[in-house]
Amino acid sequence: MPETDGTNEARRPDSVRAHNTALVLGLLRDGSQISRADLARETGLSLPTIMDIVDQLCDRGLARMAGNGAPTGGRPPRLYEFIPGGRTAIGVSVGTVTTTAAVTDLNAAVLHELREPSRLHEGPDACVEQVLRLIDALLDHCVDRHGDVLGIGLAVAAHLRDSDGRSLHLWDDARRQPLDLRALVAERHKVTVEIDNYAKAVAVGEHRFGSARGHRHVLCVVLQDGVGAALITDGTLYRGWDGGAGQFGASVVRGPAGEHTNLDAVAGAFGIVARAAAAIPSGRPPPRTVAAVCAAARAGEAFAVQVLREVGEVLGEAIHNARVLLDSEVVVLTGPTVVAAGDHLVGPAARAAATDGKPRMTTGSLGERAGAIGAVALLLRNSFIDPPRHLPARRT
Repeated sequence: MPETDGTNEARRPDSVRAHNTALVLGLLRDGSQISRADLARETGLSLPTIMDIVDQLCDRGLARMAGNGAPTGGRPPRLYEFIPGGRTAIGVSVGTVTTTAAVTDLNAAVLHELREPSRLHEGPDACVEQVLRLIDALLDHCVDRHGDVLGIGLAVAAHLRDSDGRSLHLWDDARRQPLDLRALVAERHKVTVEIDNYAKAVAVGEHRFGSARGHRHVLCVVLQDGVGAALITDGTLYRGWDGGAGQFGASVVRGPAGEHTNLDAVAGAFGIVARAAAAIPSGRPPPRTVAAVCAAARAGEAFAVQVLREVGEVLGEAIHNARVLLDSEVVVLTGPTVVAAGDHLVGPAARAAATDGKPRMTTGSLGERAGAIGAVALLLRNSFIDPPRHLPARRT
């Protein structure tokens, strides 16, 4: 079901039913066994509607009866529970360095994973070949092992615009048409396919399955080659006018010499390496990668500790400005650079971002699988509406 915003599409009967089914699944997925009467009370839907939805979920292998509850004066109520393995989902993260593909259950627990050096910048043909081949391999693995595949999510390290169907414009060749990767995958495999850029996918993954679960207003900042961000507002991914929201790396910040520059040039991979090369004692070979800078910091080398502290402070100031505007409940800081740098960068960033004691900053919990799990979350985000329970149901 697509995200809805009160348009005519949102009021169609099939869309209303999908919303209410997602509401019921969200409560079932919350982990406890629950009766149909409690589902009706929590959602505000009528008991006949709940009974119909639960029966269909059982028929689809997504829920099952789990026994009887305590009687309350009559027959004991039947209790139902979610079956996370009733279906599987595939997520593919196409990064600039690594492409990761995973098959998960409906709680995003990884059942099988493949990882290769990315072919994204070799051109569209190489990118498509890699993505399709990895999906084929996962589907072959799923046969007779796991449930039917619900669909495929794609997270790509690229700016994607809604106005052109989120096609890829990565290759410097004016003769090439934009690559509609979502359409190619959907045509080959005949399943639902969702696509978005890497930072947005990671944000949705952390919101549904990671550090930000249970929060309604989330700013997710992702450090890798550059600095990306995504905003969850009232539980929904914010895309902006044309899907371009989140280009946090374009924020104007102070550079190493106090000059105005952009955040990518400071906290992106190239900026960190350049700052470390300028700070390392003379006579020593400069580090060539962010991983090398972070390793030096972990070894206690003063120049690297200072570099990461300075980068963290600038990053934190930019996050502070964003959260003052957005009033985010929690900030999730994640990405390969964050994992490698640890508290050498996260600590200074958190202190600079929280000059008035809020918001709470946390690091992502999905690790190296954040892109692939985020891609799965793109697919599943409208299949389940998570509690809190003040969310209104749409009446049938």
